[in-house]
Amino acid sequence: MPQETQPLEKILSDTLQSGLKITLVDEGGELYGRVSWINWDSGFRDSGLRIEDRVVGMNGVPMTLPEEPRARRIARDRIVGGLLEAPIFAEAGLKDGSPLKLTVLRRNVPGRGWTTLDITGAVRAERSYYDAEGRTAIGPGGPWKLANDSTGNSWSGWYDRRVFDWERILDGRWFGTLSNRNLLTTHLEDKAQVEEAAKAFPGPFTKRLKEDFELVAESLRGRAAPLPADALAFREESDKIEQEIAAAGDKAWTACLAAHDAVDDLPTLDLVRNDRTPIVGNVIALEGVSWRNAVTDGDRSILTTDHSGYGCFVAADQPAMRTFFQRQAQYQASVEPRTPEMYDLVGRIGPDTRLVITDRGAVIGLDIDVIAVRVPGHFFTDVANAREAFAGAALASSRRIAMPPDSASPSDVMRSYIAAVKAGDEDGWLAHYCQWTAMGGDGMPLYRPFDPYSNYMQDYTRARDLMLHKVCHAEPVWESDPRAILRGDEFDGAPRVDEVTVLLDHIGRFDEGDRVFCTVELHRVWTLQRTDGGPWRIASRNAL
Repeated sequence: MPQETQPLEKILSDTLQSGLKITLVDEGGELYGRVSWINWDSGFRDSGLRIEDRVVGMNGVPMTLPEEPRARRIARDRIVGGLLEAPIFAEAGLKDGSPLKLTVLRRNVPGRGWTTLDITGAVRAERSYYDAEGRTAIGPGGPWKLANDSTGNSWSGWYDRRVFDWERILDGRWFGTLSNRNLLTTHLEDKAQVEEAAKAFPGPFTKRLKEDFELVAESLRGRAAPLPADALAFREESDKIEQEIAAAGDKAWTACLAAHDAVDDLPTLDLVRNDRTPIVGNVIALEGVSWRNAVTDGDRSILTTDHSGYGCFVAADQPAMRTFFQRQAQYQASVEPRTPEMYDLVGRIGPDTRLVITDRGAVIGLDIDVIAVRVPGHFFTDVANAREAFAGAALASSRRIAMPPDSASPSDVMRSYIAAVKAGDEDGWLAHYCQWTAMGGDGMPLYRPFDPYSNYMQDYTRARDLMLHKVCHAEPVWESDPRAILRGDEFDGAPRVDEVTVLLDHIGRFDEGDRVFCTVELHRVWTLQRTDGGPWRIASRNAL
């Protein structure tokens, strides 16, 4: 008598499951279930349903919840993908394999707003899977849940960890903090494990495993976004201006030394015993001064260097150096954010000596009053000259963009904003931001009619740095429909304030071509507002 074949799959009960993990969103007047994961054996595999789709109805019935708070909390689990989804399927008369139609919202990317789709999958009864030896398995034919892979780790534990990680990548990770290139490298380390599983346990489970692995990999690679040949022309223009300003700085450096009759050599004196009159007041050039040779004197930083055998000490907090640091910040914002921490100084020898403790012990040296500073290869500034921040500053301030018309869409405002970053137009960059603060929603409304972006310089400089060295281009790919956060009747004089969300794709150049990417420094989600139907302006105070 032939031996009975061990079934690889059994129905355990009539409990019906969608195989979906749903994250319910019930706030700000919105109610939907966001698809966070689709199990490998879900009846919605191959249905066209996607992670991040928003479920708003089932079998033609819109999703609703009771108004009474306690009843609402209980009903939150009685949705598709919820803890109590089985009773609602039973009440609908569904059975194993019955079709289930979900109404979902999906972003129109690229574009605006949402598309409503009806997607039909199936509910499935609770099942258990077995391998050929009858042991409980993850899927039909294996792997056995207690089996180990070639590295000695359990297949079940490894798969659970992968699902945990993959869900968090596919479900909204691109909207938060993400370094996709780093995560891609880590993700691809599991490729051999996936291939080992597919070879050892061919079947529906490993087929879905490979599909999910590739889906995550494709997400982390970023969308291919070929840029035109002149995409980096803004960097070439910036480099040209940087070189012209550096040349103007070198010329001004030479002129400064000549104007102050700078001396190349100082007479040799004992700074303690001899009269210092022959050297006091002389102007000297100190090249290659670096923070690496700085020391502290109490709570003060002292830059140290040598000239003619004398130790020369520059207090970093003297007014001239404070002016230099301010002008360096202006240069970094308008020309090149990355400057070396090495300086050439023009300084006048002061009447007093200074005692500092260096790695050579206690040293008595000359106290230097700074007249001018050059950052080699970048810029020169005469700290006593109040007319311009640095030599050639007019070259940097000549770049201007035209603001978009008041009728411009939020996406077009963001395109103009990116153009301002590329051009180094600080005033134009700032003009894209709201001059007000408005918050509405379920809480107490807030409106400040004048709340300008005051401390913006750090964000602007960071935006320039990212655009000049990491990001080749940034393009808005989606904007939401406007929603009123203030209706205009909340209090006397309240304006109507509309708000939209814009998704911004940052594009970088990699070995495999131009692709969308993200790092923790970049912001993909931007909020824009308008008051009383006026022009859209950026409410998110981000850099890039």
